[in-house]
This record gives sequence, C-alpha cells and structure tokens, in this order.
Amino acid sequence: YMLIGATQGKKLLGDNMYYIFATMLSAVVHDIDHPGNSNLFEINSRSELALLYNDQSVLENHHCSMAFRIMRYNKTDVLEELPPAAYKDVKKTVVSCILATDMSVHFELIDKVKSKVSEGWDMTDSNDIFFLCRIILHAADLSNPVRPFPLAKLWASRICEEFNRQVENEKRLGLPILGFMITPDEKTLCKNEIGFASFVVAPMWRNLEILFPSFQPLVQQLNNNLDSWKALVEEISKQEEVKKSTTSLSPRPSGCTPTLTPK
Repeated sequence: YMLIGATQGKKLLGDNMYYIFATMLSAVVHDIDHPGNSNLFEINSRSELALLYNDQSVLENHHCSMAFRIMRYNKTDVLEELPPAAYKDVKKTVVSCILATDMSVHFELIDKVKSKVSEGWDMTDSNDIFFLCRIILHAADLSNPVRPFPLAKLWASRICEEFNRQVENEKRLGLPILGFMITPDEKTLCKNEIGFASFVVAPMWRNLEILFPSFQPLVQQLNNNLDSWKALVEEISKQEEVKKSTTSLSPRPSGCTPTLTPK
C-alpha cells in the first residue's frame, strides 16, 4: 500500500480502482501455501507441482491457483460481487503480478524500469498498467533490504534458515546445490546479503528511484544496510583474528610439553 502511494499509483491508474485493489490482493496471496523450497528445487526433485506446471514459474503458478481456489468459496470470495468484466481484469492483474515475483524475470523487469525512465508512462496502454502493478508487487517482495537494519537482519536470518533446510534436503536427495544457499555461519550470511543487496536488489531500487523520487529514503536505507552488513563482516573478522592469536599464544597442554633430560 505504501509503494502504491509512493509511485503515485492512484494518480497513474486513474479512476480504475480495480487495478489498485488487484495489486493489493496479489500482495496478500502471492506466497500462499509456499512449501519453503525454491522453484529449482521443485524442478530438480521432479515434484508434483513441477509436473503440474511444466517447470514454468512453478511456485508462482501454484500461489495463483491456490488463491483463486480458496476464493471459490462464498465466505472467502472477495470478488463475488464484481461485474464479469471487472472480475476478469482483477484476476488477470493478480496473476500477472504474482508471476512477476518469479526471480527468473527479475532482470527483465529491471530493463523495463530503465526503459520507462526515458519513455515515460502511457496509462492508456494496458501493458503499462500491468507493468506498474507488477513492478510494485515485485519491489514489495524484495523490500527486506530497504527496511530498518534490525528488521532486515531478522528476516535475512529467517530466510537463511529456510535455505539451509533446502540444502539439507538437496544433499539427502542427491540434488544440485546452489552455493549462495549454503549459510553455515553469521559471516557467510553477511557476505551473502551484501552480494544479494548489491547485485540483485540495488539495481532495481536505484532505477525505481529515478522513476519515483519519493523512493529516495528507501534507497538510502538500502545503502545504510549495506554499510551495516560490511561493518558486521569486519567485526566478525576481527573477533576471529583475536581468537586465532589467543589460541596460538595459549599454553600447550601438559601432554605436549617437552621434557628436558639432565646431562
């Protein structure tokens, strides 16, 4: 909701509140029934979901399907009063937004953001309408690195736990393992977050800031968080050096003390 306001979503989308509602609804349901695995895990393990969706945006398709299955029931159907044409627009927008959270299209979305910097918006074009809704949800989905550092660090640790569980399952099943998902300690977590924020998240948010100057505080928080992660790496490295030097200077165990033989 904050990003819709920060992007002047209401102004850009005009009087059609269905698109704003659809974007907010997609945010609510975009990870529904998430199994805690990545798409690649589903594909490599040849899961039922991967078979159902033919290895294409497996989890995102599942979230869409599950959301609309739940909304078939009267008590949960928030769309039941919509006219048929509006229902069609809302569903198309929700599906489009959720599919945009697939990281396989992340850099494609960044390129599109860059093009909007020079081209501007044409909100009479349905493609621009859908893109605005998609990039709002995708940015919200990758917003952890732009949150205050204590909160960003907390959620990074939780994601790290999820990654480690997947790695253990991949080892057990003999599946390929992605190096960035292996997080054995806090120092590795910090380095992973620095890489993710620098090379994946920052290019999107910095280009969005050009489009929407009101994003500046979020980008500044992203930069501050990067500094905090780097400071943590330095602090941990210093602690390791102190521990290493302390260990090397500690007395040898009695069993290793050399004995002197009198002449």
